[in-house]
Amino acid sequence: MKPVEATLTSSRLLAAALMSMHGLCALLVLLMPLGWALRLVLLTAFAASLAYHWLRDVLRRLPNSVHGLHVAADGTFSVRLRQDDWEPAEVLGTSFVKPWLTVLNLKLEGRRFMLPVVLLPDALNREDFRRLRVWLRWSRDDSAG
Repeated sequence: MKPVEATLTSSRLLAAALMSMHGLCALLVLLMPLGWALRLVLLTAFAASLAYHWLRDVLRRLPNSVHGLHVAADGTFSVRLRQDDWEPAEVLGTSFVKPWLTVLNLKLEGRRFMLPVVLLPDALNREDFRRLRVWLRWSRDDSAG
């Protein structure tokens, strides 16, 4: 297999999806028969969630934002975080791969929690996205069996 090295950019599709989903949730909270204190708490939580995911996944400004993906010829996978060098990562079996959306659930060495990476077609080069999806769908299954 040829190596894949992809640099991630901001995704307008992801930005639109985040705004739509958070906005819809906020609208539903406003329409529900709840007390104003509870509404305020829920709306604050939605705003904080939107801000966090906007900074991490759309603008890629947080320390745990993924800026690059690399699949070596031998099948090893690594990621480049915001200000770090390449770090080896394990792609977990809970990852989701479709032509229009890929969600990588990564386990990085020395980190306690899984790192999800949401990839839409406009976040990276078209050919790199295709090759990454092919590797995720087929190469990992071959190496596991």
